[in-house]
Amino acid sequence: MQQSNPFGLFWVLLRLAAGSLLAFVGGFVVIVLGLTGLLLAAMPVLRLFVPQDLFVVDDNPFSITVTTDGVPGNGIPLSWGYAILCCGIGIVLVVLAMLLLRGLGQLLLRDMRRKTQGLD
Repeated sequence: MQQSNPFGLFWVLLRLAAGSLLAFVGGFVVIVLGLTGLLLAAMPVLRLFVPQDLFVVDDNPFSITVTTDGVPGNGIPLSWGYAILCCGIGIVLVVLAMLLLRGLGQLLLRDMRRKTQGLD
């Protein structure tokens, strides 16, 4: 039926393309959120093992400088408060990535079930 109807074939191809695009973009967002979250969650470990004169936080809490030439004049060593804040933000990002991955998987699985049930 879909082969004899050009509009039906176009609609099927459009749905397949949209599902593929959704899977690609969703997977990319999950990877970016997950890796960023893991890196931020590792800040307390960096606080323990990196010499504090090499790892400084500028006045902006989201600007972190790693230097080998000494401490900049406006920099302060990474405090435990910033390390714990970064760790908390990282954990939230990892949880968001897992929830997004779960929701994306359920959405794609539901769509795939609908497509295969229509073929039977």
